[in-house]
Amino acid sequence: MNYFRTLPWRLVAPALLFALTNCTSDDPAEQNKACDCNGAIADEAIKDKEAVVVLLEGNNPNGYQGPDMYILSTDPADFERTSHAAGPNILVPCVTSLSVPEEYQKQGLRILVSYRRKQCYGAITSPVMRSNYGYFVHLTNIQRMP
Repeated sequence: MNYFRTLPWRLVAPALLFALTNCTSDDPAEQNKACDCNGAIADEAIKDKEAVVVLLEGNNPNGYQGPDMYILSTDPADFERTSHAAGPNILVPCVTSLSVPEEYQKQGLRILVSYRRKQCYGAITSPVMRSNYGYFVHLTNIQRMP
């Protein structure tokens, strides 16, 4: 056997394995370190985006564990159902209660929103999914759909 022929593969395989396993962390505390309303920088401004109010029921043994929270979804499929798809379509307002203003806290309410989205992804976590999803946003305007 020619040792020098297999030497590159003996070096490349462990390096590739090391690179692939150390890129991310499954620890939500590690994933979410810079993803909060205060620390993350707002970058993208969106104006008059159609959204629907979604209720995350708190203390759900099969899902969200915090207090009740009203968030927004921009996924058109969520406009017609009582649940929501987890992903970048989820917007979590950066206010004291991390919910939409009280006058808009009605599951399924269609609204138009303008906002500045934070650069980080991972505003909400679910123990069932074992991952974070959604963006924190600073609402600049919110109104009911005509």
